[in-house]
Amino acid sequence: MDTSILTWHDRGMADTEIVKIVVGPNAKVFNVHKGIICARSPYFRDAFEGNFREAKEGAAMLSTVDPSVFGVFLDWVYYNRLQYRKEPGKVPTEIDHCEHADAIDLEVYIFADQHDTPLLRQLSLESMHARYSNGRVPRDSIVVRAFEGLPASSPMWQFLIDLYGNRCTIPIQQEQITEPTLPYDFMFRVMNMMFVKRAPVWKQLAPPICDSDQYRTKKQIKMGIFARSCYDGPSSEAD
Repeated sequence: MDTSILTWHDRGMADTEIVKIVVGPNAKVFNVHKGIICARSPYFRDAFEGNFREAKEGAAMLSTVDPSVFGVFLDWVYYNRLQYRKEPGKVPTEIDHCEHADAIDLEVYIFADQHDTPLLRQLSLESMHARYSNGRVPRDSIVVRAFEGLPASSPMWQFLIDLYGNRCTIPIQQEQITEPTLPYDFMFRVMNMMFVKRAPVWKQLAPPICDSDQYRTKKQIKMGIFARSCYDGPSSEAD
């Protein structure tokens, strides 16, 4: 078969070799088409097609990754979509659903950041961006997790700072500064942004939350990576 004319999905499925990926502390096993996961993720391409042990054994260990997050990743790998399962044994309210989806989106973003999958990273950020169009701000735990799990240069940091800085109107109390539940770095940046917003001369420096493409990294811009939000349908891979 001439694979030069096939899509990334067809190229991956044309390769019938299966690799084993063992995920989480309880060692859940996922059997995945080698060709398709390598086509979608530079991280796994390097692992399974390089000179590493994973390539020789046809297996990889991801002991610190949540299997549910890896399941979302595989769903994207095969079907080019973000799809989440509801929390078991719970009938969620709209707020519960949004907060559960926020947490999964963030974990998927962190996974994609750590495993060199920029398109999935951008798609998960855009999914969060869409849910915050109703004026919500993230729970403190979302901010804490983002600041613990991602580098300071991450677009997710800036996205969360922008959300709070543009939407938080409640005065910050002294106890919030001396005993914060949010990271100091985050609070400093938000307070700085709020100060700029309240200074008429500098109003133009604090624009409202806008199109999520502004949170693409310089590398993504250079590569021409644009990912549409999941509600717009599947996005296309950049060449």
